[in-house]
Amino acid sequence: MISFFRKIRQKLLQQNRITQYLVYAIGEIFLVVIGILIALQVNNVNQRRLDNIKRNEYIIRIKGDIESDLKHLDELVDGLGKENVDNIDRYFGFFNQGGQPLEVFVDSALKTRLNKFRYLPNRHSFEDMKSSGNIQFLTDEQRGALADLIAQQDFTIIMFEKMIDQINLEDYSARGYLDMDDDPSAFYETLGVKISLEDQIKGLHHLHNKMNWSRSLGTTAEARRIVIRDKSNKILALFSKK
Repeated sequence: MISFFRKIRQKLLQQNRITQYLVYAIGEIFLVVIGILIALQVNNVNQRRLDNIKRNEYIIRIKGDIESDLKHLDELVDGLGKENVDNIDRYFGFFNQGGQPLEVFVDSALKTRLNKFRYLPNRHSFEDMKSSGNIQFLTDEQRGALADLIAQQDFTIIMFEKMIDQINLEDYSARGYLDMDDDPSAFYETLGVKISLEDQIKGLHHLHNKMNWSRSLGTTAEARRIVIRDKSNKILALFSKK
């Protein structure tokens, strides 16, 4: 093709047909420009197609992360959190009836099962999208909704961690007054002494504080689930828009 055009140019020059040559040259340049524009257009179409494929892959992954996070949060709230609330309410129902020796209340408090759990949201796909520079695949509305969800998730993490710190603190304080070894060693029996009444009361008080914080962990998880589910459903709805 190139040699064909070259022969035409040479023939026009040999015939001293300058005007026709210039018209031809301009036409040739025009054809080259048109060819470049067509190639760019094809390349842009292909790039948009590849970008759409990558965008859809990210959206599918992010939706999967959100759905698995909601499922995990349901398991925390309906499993460990609810068990905390039920066990603690059962203990305090027994305690509030009164009429039992102090040792019985201490023993019952020590046997009350409590769960400590953390909330670790699944954000792997979104973090990968950000770190790889593909965040532009999302609309401003989608990015805003995700930022709102992440802020609520982070706030929930902070709340949980503060409560767990308080639970651990009360547990540590109770151990300073009561024999709470995981592997009972009959320490006081071996020494032939009893824990003083004052220490038992202080220890039980710390156990009550521990249970109150554990119950708050369960009820807070329920409240935070409502907020996170609302924010998550908003994002899922945005991703489902055509």
